[in-house]
Amino acid sequence: MMLTSLTLTLAGSTLIGGVTITLPQTIEVSGTEITLGQIAEITGDDVLDVVRARELALGYAPAPGYSRLIGRDLVIQGLRAQAADLECTFAGAAVCRVTPAVTLVKASDLRAAAERALGSSLAGADFEITLKGPLGDVSVPRPKQTVELRAAVRESGGALGSWSVPIEIVLDGDVYRTIWSSWTVEEWRTLPVLNTRVTRGLELTPDMFTLRRIRVGSGRNASALDPATFGRATAVRDLPAGSVVTDRDVQRAVVVRRGDIVSLEVKKGAITARALAFAKQDGRVGDRVRVETASAGRIIIAEVVAKDLVRIEID
Repeated sequence: MMLTSLTLTLAGSTLIGGVTITLPQTIEVSGTEITLGQIAEITGDDVLDVVRARELALGYAPAPGYSRLIGRDLVIQGLRAQAADLECTFAGAAVCRVTPAVTLVKASDLRAAAERALGSSLAGADFEITLKGPLGDVSVPRPKQTVELRAAVRESGGALGSWSVPIEIVLDGDVYRTIWSSWTVEEWRTLPVLNTRVTRGLELTPDMFTLRRIRVGSGRNASALDPATFGRATAVRDLPAGSVVTDRDVQRAVVVRRGDIVSLEVKKGAITARALAFAKQDGRVGDRVRVETASAGRIIIAEVVAKDLVRIEID
């Protein structure tokens, strides 16, 4: 084997110690950065010199599908910059072709990471998520220790619609690549819907409704009215069975008018008390209106629950 002696003299310094660096013709490496110890056999009498040579940084590892040539000249440059007092002898190949060891990140693992992030963000609600477009397997350099997937939700267009979820592939603690995924998010709620067809002008009653799990769309279903708050409401248009009724679909009668004497019901836990009050504004069932107590002239806000009846609840 032919040995080539390298003598480095920088700023008049005297070189000490010595190691032999043997480069192979080809080698496969893990991780995203290369040290001399990953690609070369290094021997020497001084253990500390060998360790210093092994730790010499040689830059990036090639990406999957590529290779990189590392020759003695590059090693010499690194030694001059990082260990100028180290005497070295070269053996083996003049140039080493470095290829990356590869690990496969499966599409199913990427999808699972995104689904976990979405599930965490949507916790406590009833949602269905659908992946828009496929995810593929991804080849990445084999890490020296760990590969980790981190996903974070980036909402787009409000609570419903399209959500973007970037999935970071983290090798040995550093982000190597980000894979973007897009999801359709649909919200479902259990809401009251009509169990019969209703024609315009018909008064709605609670027995016309049943609870059903339905998909919420563009805010309309989210504003569904509680049948218990209708209070002599009449339909302003024909409504088919299965409809969610909103405030735009009905005309609710005014059951409390400004100046009326109303019964004010005050509830605190199991205790209920009643007093007289004067309505200071018109109100429909479910509205919150100002009333003035007859005894003390105090203005308070109460909810209209029926004709000439308002209520406040104290925690």
